[in-house]
Amino acid sequence: MSAPVTISERRPPSPAAVREADMWLLRDALREYGDLLASLGVSLGEAAWRGHNSAVDVSVKQARLVVIDALDAAKKLAALDAESGAT
Repeated sequence: MSAPVTISERRPPSPAAVREADMWLLRDALREYGDLLASLGVSLGEAAWRGHNSAVDVSVKQARLVVIDALDAAKKLAALDAESGAT
């Protein structure tokens, strides 16, 4: 059995590996944003159907914030994609 590798013996990950990990995390975040937007869409529709104007307002504001974050994540993903030469 080989001896365990100590922290001082480990090599840092390559820039390509870090970029791939970042891209994976961004894609996962975008999937989560999509799920959240779907849920907020249902809440918005139900609140509008019931005539709960304050709940409609909250749902729209929450969806707006999620879209802003999703756009930011998509821009970061596109930049990483361009950096790696992927399409």
